[in-house]
Amino acid sequence: MSKDFESAAADMMCCAACGIKANDDIKLKKCTACHLVKYCGVNCQREHRPQHKRACKKRVAELQDEILFRQPESTHKGDCPICCLPIPINSTNRAENASVMSCCCKMICNGCACADQRRKGKLSECVCPFCRKPMTFKYEEIEMEYERRAEANDPVAMRQLGIRRLEKGDYKSAFDYWTKGAELGDAASHYELSVMYNRGEGVEKDLKKEARHLKEAAIAGNPSARHNLGCAECENVRFDRAVKHWIIAANLGYDKSMMMREIEQSLQQRCPFCRHPAPKTEAEIDKIMMKRVEANDPAAICAVGMNRYHGGESKSALEYWGKAAKLGDAQAHYQLSTTYWEGKGVEKDTKKAIYHSEEAAIGGHLFARHNLGCIEDNNGRKDRAVKHYIIAASLGFDASLEALMKHYKRGRVTKENFAAVLRAHQAAADATKSPQREIGEACVRRLRRENACK
Repeated sequence: MSKDFESAAADMMCCAACGIKANDDIKLKKCTACHLVKYCGVNCQREHRPQHKRACKKRVAELQDEILFRQPESTHKGDCPICCLPIPINSTNRAENASVMSCCCKMICNGCACADQRRKGKLSECVCPFCRKPMTFKYEEIEMEYERRAEANDPVAMRQLGIRRLEKGDYKSAFDYWTKGAELGDAASHYELSVMYNRGEGVEKDLKKEARHLKEAAIAGNPSARHNLGCAECENVRFDRAVKHWIIAANLGYDKSMMMREIEQSLQQRCPFCRHPAPKTEAEIDKIMMKRVEANDPAAICAVGMNRYHGGESKSALEYWGKAAKLGDAQAHYQLSTTYWEGKGVEKDTKKAIYHSEEAAIGGHLFARHNLGCIEDNNGRKDRAVKHYIIAASLGFDASLEALMKHYKRGRVTKENFAAVLRAHQAAADATKSPQREIGEACVRRLRRENACK
């Protein structure tokens, strides 16, 4: 049956498989997954499954995304039960802004705790600001109170006991406590389980289970889990979904997501040069690249050649590089030179390798220029090697400067010439620096650290 028939059947209260209408004797039941269609019985549902499967999966994904991308009213920490203000989150440091009381497992903000302590005056007379039970500071007594609360199925107590077991290196007990806490809906327990599955600590590494626990924690309002989901979507080139996650976490006050959102929007939303909307999928990238290839853009032709080469299509890569080289692309000449030199996907040909290296060097390619110097060096023509090294080093190429240093120590380069090359090398390096580039590099390093530590 067609999709139109399915929608019509749903509107008319008919079975999507056989078309029978609902009446007093026949009760129709919705598809439990998508709720799009109804069936009069299990047999009709089974018969209709092959036709309905695709639409059902699509609708299920839409329903899951509706739940996943719904903005929570507050974080998983909730409000302080005394002052009724939201508990602050800790996204930039390890300092705690609130404490969990072991007696009642309520999270009390530091402001209320300090106010209660000032009213009492003496530390020995400390009582819980919420339940008024005398507080204990002994590790064993605190753990006993958590265990008493855990017996009453308090998820916060289970989470705290899991943290304490993890500090002792007892991963199995920590996993058991967090699993029970997660079953009772504790967002922090879900997040801790996701970390265990990500790192493979105490359990077998499982990225699917990690993602499931991250989603559960994010839905419950955990901004750290939400931020990590955004980073995962960014790695998978689904930037629109990543930005949605970071927006939700940033709205909850999570600083890291705010920074990531700004970086992602600045880097991925539009091209800084032509202002064209940035592609979000690999298919869109390939489509745009092929469009530039059709316009005889040598950079695009060379880039497509690289993609073909890494995909194992050496013959196709050589064709693209040859076309780009005819258009004067230095990088394409360099790729051809290395291919002919190593004999990968083509018969090894030293003459062609040197020819393309020379063309690339003339076009300003520093790697090609340095390689020519190495070839001349190995052939005993030191004067020609030094000339190549001087040109490359003067343009800021470090490897050529190191090679030139060896020739200087052996007396093949004068002191005046070497000093001039050093000045030119430093000037070339300084010319590539700017405050904007330093900020960009810092952002990229921070992004890599975040992805590595999540």
